[in-house]
Amino acid sequence: MAKPEADRVFFHGADGYTSYLTLEEAMDEGVFLACMVNGQVLPRGHGYTLRLVARGKYDGRWVKWLMRLEVK
Repeated sequence: MAKPEADRVFFHGADGYTSYLTLEEAMDEGVFLACMVNGQVLPRGHGYTLRLVARGKYDGRWVKWLMRLEVK
């Protein structure tokens, strides 16, 4: 359970890359975790098995190979 003062969600990738969104941004309908693209399993080069997608945000913040979420 997140602490009441939590305001960010950190996304940690298997490659060591970490990015975050504010809690408000993370709850937006354009933010989701993808395991498929165009009806196919997400290719390894695109973040298999799980990738963050955040429409409207710079795609460098779209963490590939997602391993862990952390709410702070």
